[in-house]
Amino acid sequence: MDIKLLEGGCIPTKGSEGAAGYDLYVAQDTVINPRGVNCGRTLVPLHLCMEIPEGQEALIDPRSGCSAKGMPGISKDVFDFIMGQYNTDCNHLSEEQRKRIDKEITDNMNRFDADVLEGKIDSDYRGIISVIVHSHEDRPFVVTKGTRIAQITFIKVESPTFHQVENLSTTPRQEGGFGHTGIL
Repeated sequence: MDIKLLEGGCIPTKGSEGAAGYDLYVAQDTVINPRGVNCGRTLVPLHLCMEIPEGQEALIDPRSGCSAKGMPGISKDVFDFIMGQYNTDCNHLSEEQRKRIDKEITDNMNRFDADVLEGKIDSDYRGIISVIVHSHEDRPFVVTKGTRIAQITFIKVESPTFHQVENLSTTPRQEGGFGHTGIL
């Protein structure tokens, strides 16, 4: 599959040989809005574009570990404090400074109550792929560059032709839906 990477973008990877989905990575440190801002939703660009083959779609799903344990990140105030200690543009840090910052961020990581919302990418889309994070937190937090934030799977898509008819074929189940067949 053809993939175009922008600055900070990573090629999706599988966590194991039998994994159905490919992990997607955060391309840059991104502030996640708290629940009162923009309905608690934040668009996190991954800085990658791909050419999905015709007849397929890509589905974006949360990673199960993030859903079960919470999303890894660092509170924005702690992140700002750590970054403020170096009083310089992050692009001009020495290798030693980068290592110290990474260690401080790792030492201050927490899990936050936030979820990746499901998404769909059509085969004719060529723009930057992003994920939507919905936070349930009262305060902003930062997901850091390189965090595995979501997963992407590729599914074959059928394109039926619709025919309007007066009646449909009958089956023993005519009514119901939405739990009509019971809970067990």
